[in-house]
Amino acid sequence: MPEYLRKRFGGQRIRIYLSVLALLLYVFTKISADLYAGAIFINQSIKLELYSSVLTLLVISALFTISGGLTAVMWTDSAQTVLMLIGAFVLMILSFIRVGGYTELLEKFAMAQPNDSYIGYGIDNKSCSLPPDNYKHLLRSASDPELPWTGITFGLTISAVWYWCSDQVIVQRALSARSMVHAKAGCILAGYLKLLPLYLLVLPGMAARILFPDIVACSDPKKCEEACGIKTGCTNVAYPMLVLNLMPAGILGC
Repeated sequence: MPEYLRKRFGGQRIRIYLSVLALLLYVFTKISADLYAGAIFINQSIKLELYSSVLTLLVISALFTISGGLTAVMWTDSAQTVLMLIGAFVLMILSFIRVGGYTELLEKFAMAQPNDSYIGYGIDNKSCSLPPDNYKHLLRSASDPELPWTGITFGLTISAVWYWCSDQVIVQRALSARSMVHAKAGCILAGYLKLLPLYLLVLPGMAARILFPDIVACSDPKKCEEACGIKTGCTNVAYPMLVLNLMPAGILGC
């Protein structure tokens, strides 16, 4: 992306500025979040310490990226996309079966709270343990403290335009397409795939709270630390718990 802008507008200042900015943004936002998510799954599956899991991911990623370049990264991404989609569809179906279907999912989620939700430090943790009343709404009121519709509609649009139109990961792959037809087809396919997270991630996450309420919905810092090693909550382990407890042995890989 920086090289493209240099050729388009000339000079070195915009190229250097964007390179430094992209590196900082990636280290403190995208890469750190991706490594943390992967490390949580490794920690839950094989009980490897968190920082050791992060280091393992870094070494593996560096090996195939440095040795294979962009071609290796794109082939890896393509294979991972197919595997993740198949695995996510299977896990979604198994989650629905376990909770009794979509209707039961919505009904049981409203009552999914830990057994000890009001125990700990003499504090009433009801607001932390109970699901919000508007959990069925895609768009919440403008006064909602977490996800107001104004922020989702306008704020997320700005972030989405930056990521999907100017981020190095996306632009790099679009510019490396075989032709303009392939580039357009890839963007359209990615747009359709972006419709799936609600069904492949959000709904199974709701099922995880129903199936494992004492862990996923914990609000007592002591209980949370015992369950997942994090005092502020264990929602991050919801998806790994579904994979480890619902997936059959062959698909799970062990």
